[in-house]
Amino acid sequence: MPKLQKSAKGAGSREFVFSGEEKRMLKKLGDLIRSDLSAKGISVEAMAEKLGIARSTLREIIYGKSNVRVLTLQSIAKGVGFKDLSAFLKRI
Repeated sequence: MPKLQKSAKGAGSREFVFSGEEKRMLKKLGDLIRSDLSAKGISVEAMAEKLGIARSTLREIIYGKSNVRVLTLQSIAKGVGFKDLSAFLKRI
């Protein structure tokens, strides 16, 4: 489980710190999303707009820097052509 700690970014700011295993999982997830977007010819910008999320949020997910919400991940999975989230996650 990621640990929440104070961030060096500013007063009152906090951020998650991931273990090595968590980092690998998030990286693998991001790599799959990047590969799916590329295979479908969908840009990060187009997918972010379609999902109604910020481009920076989607980029953080793709680069494995964000602990993605389940509902966001479900939307991404459907956006790249999967029937549901479980079909997408079977590849991990």
